[in-house]
Amino acid sequence: MIGLYIFAGIVALSGVEVYQYFRGRRLNMEMIRDSIRILEDTFKPSDKEYQMVGLYVGYRARLTRDEEPRNIIVSFLTLPRYSVLYYPVSKVLNKGDRVMMVLNYSRDIYRGEVHLCDKKFAEKILEDSEKTLNVREIAGGLKLLYDDPVTAKIFEEVFSGLHRCVRHVAYDPSSKCIYLYSHFSSIDEFRDIISRVNVLALRLL
Repeated sequence: MIGLYIFAGIVALSGVEVYQYFRGRRLNMEMIRDSIRILEDTFKPSDKEYQMVGLYVGYRARLTRDEEPRNIIVSFLTLPRYSVLYYPVSKVLNKGDRVMMVLNYSRDIYRGEVHLCDKKFAEKILEDSEKTLNVREIAGGLKLLYDDPVTAKIFEEVFSGLHRCVRHVAYDPSSKCIYLYSHFSSIDEFRDIISRVNVLALRLL
């Protein structure tokens, strides 16, 4: 009798796994499709190149534009929604789907170094930095590290109310780049993040 219950449990779990695999795969593909549309609608690239990461995981993209910032590199990674067992673990570890971006200016925009990040990133930046950066905590528990208070204020204004998603967003004058690392729980949050990054890129000019 116990063996029968175990067998029934295995069959039920297999059915759930099969259902979640197809459902999760569909959800991830929809997110990938919608995110690409959002990126292109926002940045309007003159040229673009995409490379898929796995079958249903995400992609890497390079967008080329005719205006500043001229070159944008994106990594978009989804949670493994197609796996019943690994999905909850990944959600706890990664806090959601993730986007990483580098927006490259082709010229000096004369802005100082700024980092808006969670405490973990702040500690690492301070450990690695040979410069003395001003540090202050803002609403939502994020920290601002900066040598340019005017640019720091722009960062704070642009990302106000989005503190839950931001892990690290920065401007590095040595490479003339904006860096972003953020997580999100829906395509609407992703749209909001991309919109704000675009606003930041324009306001820094």
